[in-house]
Amino acid sequence: MSLERANIHHKGDDYGVRLKTRQKVSKRDILQPIDNAIPPFVGKELLAVLNGNPMYIFWNRGEYEAGNEEAEKRKATGYWHKWIRALLDAAALPNATSHMFRHTLAIEMIRHGATFEDVAAALGNTVGVVAKFYSHECAKVRQGRTDAAIKAAWQLGS
Repeated sequence: MSLERANIHHKGDDYGVRLKTRQKVSKRDILQPIDNAIPPFVGKELLAVLNGNPMYIFWNRGEYEAGNEEAEKRKATGYWHKWIRALLDAAALPNATSHMFRHTLAIEMIRHGATFEDVAAALGNTVGVVAKFYSHECAKVRQGRTDAAIKAAWQLGS
C-alpha cells in the first residue's frame, strides 16, 4: 500500500481516494485503478499529515530520495505495514491482517444495500469473485428483508 498525496482528491466536502488493485487477466497481473469515496474527516486527516515526504502520506523518514521513487515506495509500503500491525496489535487483534478491512468494507456495503456489482467496483474485483466470497452475506440480508416484508404483510391484514 503506497498512498500518494496526489491520489486524495476533494471538491467541497466530498473526498475520495484513488487506489490500484491487482487483478489477474489472462494469466497476467494488471493494476486496476479504483476510485472510492472516503468520509470527510478521513480525507482531511490524510491531507493534514506532515511527514517530510512530498509524495507519500505514510512515511517515517526525515529524508526523501528524489529520483529513486521505487525505493521510496518500498520504504513507504514497509512503514504502512508496520503501522497497521501496531494498530491491530493495540486493538488486541494479533491474528488480524490489513486485508480484513476489505472484507469488512464488502460486508458492510452489502448490509447497506449494495449489489455485487457495486462491491466489485469498490474493491476492484469481478462480480464473480465478489459473489464467491460474499454470497452468504447477501443471503442473510435478503432473508432479513424477506422476514421484514412478511411481518409487515401480516400486520396489514390484522
